[in-house]
Amino acid sequence: APDGYDLVKADYSQLEMRVLAESGQVAKLIEAYQHHDDLHLSSAEEIIKPVLESFNGPAWHVWWKWGIKERRWFGKNGLNFPSVYGVAADKLVEQANKNELPLIYAEAREILRLFDRRYPQIEEYRTQYQAMIRATGEARTLYDRRRVFPGLASYDRLERAAALREGFNHRIQGTAADLFKLSLLRLWQEGLWDDTHRAVNYIHDEVVFYVPHGDYVWCSQAKEIMESVTHWQPFESWPLHTWSVPLEVEVSIGKNWYDTVPLDGLLTPR
Repeated sequence: APDGYDLVKADYSQLEMRVLAESGQVAKLIEAYQHHDDLHLSSAEEIIKPVLESFNGPAWHVWWKWGIKERRWFGKNGLNFPSVYGVAADKLVEQANKNELPLIYAEAREILRLFDRRYPQIEEYRTQYQAMIRATGEARTLYDRRRVFPGLASYDRLERAAALREGFNHRIQGTAADLFKLSLLRLWQEGLWDDTHRAVNYIHDEVVFYVPHGDYVWCSQAKEIMESVTHWQPFESWPLHTWSVPLEVEVSIGKNWYDTVPLDGLLTPR
């Protein structure tokens, strides 16, 4: 950050998983988010770990050497996020092997079976929504942004399947993109995006600002605005969807990208 400024990162936590929970009304996910549970760690410890332990193969001997950080990362990127869109066992094996976890196909299949047993509404919702896409030829975000999929009329079975996957992706990822853009618009309309508080980059669900050094009040206000964007209508005709899933924004501050620390730690009395 320039002299006199801090670099501030505001990142939506698990935004696509939260959109899935809301869009599909997945009861267990909604309950977990309302209670601020750590879904990634619970998937690691309650789904992946028991399977690897029961097989007692090479993957288990790597897993028990991993710390909480590595286990949580794989619960997030190896299982939870891919399962939003329907991951196959061979893809789970591939992802694990890339991260030096020697998973075998039978273990991956059992992990996915336990995931589906824990969250049966995810697969039910994905199947139902893809049936709607097949019938209408389109998909919409929760805010009614429409996308048409000509590939559904293809004679190629693989092309039709890809169109269905893309349609469901539009429902989830498109809604997440809508929310992110809404939050930026609201920051600007509320006067938090100005000449002294400048947005300099966007990465997925994260926005990066240059903010005057020590302006923690601004950081708290930005966090509150981004987390409450689901209750905001930018104009009267905007479709307002009443959310039961809370959003959470993680704000961190520092002089550069690698040295940021969480805002909560700076505000906690010592």
